[in-house]
Amino acid sequence: MVSPGLVSGNSVTTTTTTTTSTTPNPTTTTPSGPCKLILYSKTYNRGAEETLLDSSDDLGEFQDQAVSAMVTGSCCWTVFSETSFTGQSMQLSPAERYTGVLSLQNLRRNLKSVKKTTC
Repeated sequence: MVSPGLVSGNSVTTTTTTTTSTTPNPTTTTPSGPCKLILYSKTYNRGAEETLLDSSDDLGEFQDQAVSAMVTGSCCWTVFSETSFTGQSMQLSPAERYTGVLSLQNLRRNLKSVKKTTC
C-alpha cells in the first residue's frame, strides 16, 4: 500500500507497506503405525495375545488358539490352518474388524502359520 506523498520543502516522502502471508504445508496422513497382526484367544480382542510383526511359519504355543484378530499398518496378512503357510487360508486386512466368534470363519482356533502380504 502506498500512502500519498508528503511534501516538505523540495522533497517528497513516500511510505510503502508490504504485507506477506504464508500458507502452511499440507499435512499428509500415514498409516497408523507399523504393520502388525495381533491374535487373541477370546472374542473382541481379549484373552491371551500373540503379536506378530513378520511372517511366522509356525505359531508354536499359540497354534489353534486364535479367536479374534487386529491388523494395523498398511499391510495385510494371510493366515493358514497348517504350518509352513499351507492348508486353508484367509486374508486379513486393516480395513476389517475380526472381533466376533465367526470373524475368522473356519480358521477360528485353527491357525498355525501367518504370512505378511501387501493389500
